[in-house]
Amino acid sequence: MVYVVQHAYADKDDLPNGDADKIILGKDLQDDFDAIARELRAVDSESVADQADLDKEIKARQDGDSHLQSQINSLGTGSDYDDTQIKADLSAETQARVNADNALDLRIDAVEDSITEDGGFVDAPNDGKIYGRQSEDWEEIVLTGGDSGIVYTLPILLRSGDEIQLPLSDDGEHLTVMLRAGEIELPLEAA
Repeated sequence: MVYVVQHAYADKDDLPNGDADKIILGKDLQDDFDAIARELRAVDSESVADQADLDKEIKARQDGDSHLQSQINSLGTGSDYDDTQIKADLSAETQARVNADNALDLRIDAVEDSITEDGGFVDAPNDGKIYGRQSEDWEEIVLTGGDSGIVYTLPILLRSGDEIQLPLSDDGEHLTVMLRAGEIELPLEAA
């Protein structure tokens, strides 16, 4: 509110008593009352507009809160929520990753064991026979039975000191090493 005094009443205080200009007339007071009333109406109309804007904002926030609450309610609460499937999926995924890591460790061990100190690969003897690694050395693999369905094993010594037996099969063209992560086929060469 910006009220401006309509008449300089303080100036009248300096006038001598009995001076006609020293008298404050009702008309002069009315001018100031009207000015005050105009300012109050202006402030009131601004307040009404501000209140209307405030009411709209409050309504919008209440509607938003109500919408958010309905979304939260749709998620379910208490006995409606069951995380059993999530736990089962997580357990299965964890086991699959552990199995894959174990298989990868075996492959890494096999590759590391086949690398020489100068970075090359250790070759098996070149005499037409099939060889596999055992105890950090090449051992001949003797396959018999061809397509008989007999499964042979290849003994492998891991860096940990454990020995494992990798199952082998022979179709006459490939040597197949069966690992947890799947089969690895190695081509056979004729002597």
